[in-house]
Amino acid sequence: MVKLTIIGVPYAAGRLEEGMGLGPARYLEAGADVVLAKAGHDVEVVRLRQGLEGAATEPDAVARIDAVLASAVSEALAAGRFPLVLAGNCNSCLGTLAALQGGERPTIPAVGIVWFDAHGDLNTPETSPGGFFDGMGLAIATGRCWSEVRRGAGLASAVVESCVLHLGSRDLDPPESRYLEESAMLSLSAAELQRAGGAEALRAALGTLGARAEGVYLHIDIDVLSGDHAPGVDFPSPGGLGFDELEDAVRTVAREVPVRAAALTAYSPDRDRDETTLRSGLRLMELIAEVV
Repeated sequence: MVKLTIIGVPYAAGRLEEGMGLGPARYLEAGADVVLAKAGHDVEVVRLRQGLEGAATEPDAVARIDAVLASAVSEALAAGRFPLVLAGNCNSCLGTLAALQGGERPTIPAVGIVWFDAHGDLNTPETSPGGFFDGMGLAIATGRCWSEVRRGAGLASAVVESCVLHLGSRDLDPPESRYLEESAMLSLSAAELQRAGGAEALRAALGTLGARAEGVYLHIDIDVLSGDHAPGVDFPSPGGLGFDELEDAVRTVAREVPVRAAALTAYSPDRDRDETTLRSGLRLMELIAEVV
């Protein structure tokens, strides 16, 4: 049994309940908390709302939303509860990481990240083809850009890139590919996870990460799954992990490194076919609660 706090963050691009921002509410309407309670967990739900008056830009709004998220995650951790964040955008990572980092009294002295995503989220304003802000979430967390947004969210120090493991990519922009090749960040693409020896490669990468970080934030953008399992996403790309492949990888992560908080992001209900993505998301929540 896990004491679990589900934190709904119903924002996308700094706007309330639009596009992917509808995903958290849809999960909760479908009874995510009930499903987890029936599995034997102690579940509470926190729904975030943040007034954004005066937030002139998307980055301003994101920093303010993430600062509120950081407080909610901190409260859950202080109460001995596991935070499970349901968010529209991946840049919600900043708030959760801020809570784990904890300022002068960190929850985790060395915070790591395990990041499942079809995309890199490693662009900067200089490399992004279209300036898509949410495509910079991991780059912001690791200090490559938008330091004012990171600090505004409460994440005082950037996460060390050698404490990051990026998993499941299959749709990277060329600058992101070059960065992954040249940086200290660990990574395994979807193809590398799926080929023979992928499980061994994952365990080896987690062994390296575990020697560097004392706990990790587990981030799952649901588009890491193939379209058969997650059609309800804004940025689909061919291929992707099967649900069993993702489940095996998440179980391996939880066995090899301590998972301190998790997030499930980027579900777009308006694009979902027959609620396939909804069902995948609910199964992933059950899995996370089972293994942490």
